[in-house]
Amino acid sequence: MAKALTKAQSDIRYGAIWFVGGLVVTFGTHILARDGGGGPYVIAYGPVIFGAFKLAKGIVSLVSGNNEIDPSSVDIETKSNGMNCPSCNAKISTSTKYCQICGRALGI
Repeated sequence: MAKALTKAQSDIRYGAIWFVGGLVVTFGTHILARDGGGGPYVIAYGPVIFGAFKLAKGIVSLVSGNNEIDPSSVDIETKSNGMNCPSCNAKISTSTKYCQICGRALGI
């Protein structure tokens, strides 16, 4: 099972991917247009702005101490003898003491 990421770490990772991807498309098409004798090129400002926002949001969350687990980064193992978390309704094993998604103590 992969390590669960906090929401801040997830925002930083995906923000950086979108930001760098937008820059690569923008500068890559500009260089191809310039070296090819002119022509159109793409300015991918949407991914750059979205990535910068997501990256900044992740950094602010990380600095402010928001360590909430990102539910999309957790592999939940469902078993026939499992139960649901009373807080977030995630499937959890009967032997766990804390919910893997929301972190609630289960009192087992």
